[in-house]
Amino acid sequence: MGFRCGHCGEQIEQHQPHCRNCTATLSWPSTPALETWKTSILFSALGLLCPALAVGALFLIFHYLFIAASPEALSVVRPILSVLIPILALAYIVLLLSYPSKVYPSYFSEKPRLRSARQISFLNCFVGGLVFGLLWNRNLTRCEKGISNYVLFAVII
Repeated sequence: MGFRCGHCGEQIEQHQPHCRNCTATLSWPSTPALETWKTSILFSALGLLCPALAVGALFLIFHYLFIAASPEALSVVRPILSVLIPILALAYIVLLLSYPSKVYPSYFSEKPRLRSARQISFLNCFVGGLVFGLLWNRNLTRCEKGISNYVLFAVII
């Protein structure tokens, strides 16, 4: 959904009142998430770190359960984790499927699901990882929707 000047066709990357090329007055579509968009580098980095930390925590849990734990500890913790881990995995899969198909496209509409650049930056990188997350942040900066969200959705399926 890139925005181009209606007079000269110049690609416009940021919300600005006039075209830099022909100085025509620009009429921007109402997209609340994009009007004040600025990528949050800190929250993007946190979004990239959280899945890595979660995987590390799972390795520690499995190490504790199957290598270092006593039989008494196993009998207490195993039932809890046998329920908790599948629920968390299912929730993450639902997030992986719903974010690129429903939430990310809403940022280019009049009713975005989120408006905070920090939350959006975090979720883009948390769900999209290094490649898609940074690409989505770049697309939001350029006001271009692209098709990368559908590509990720197809890869996940």
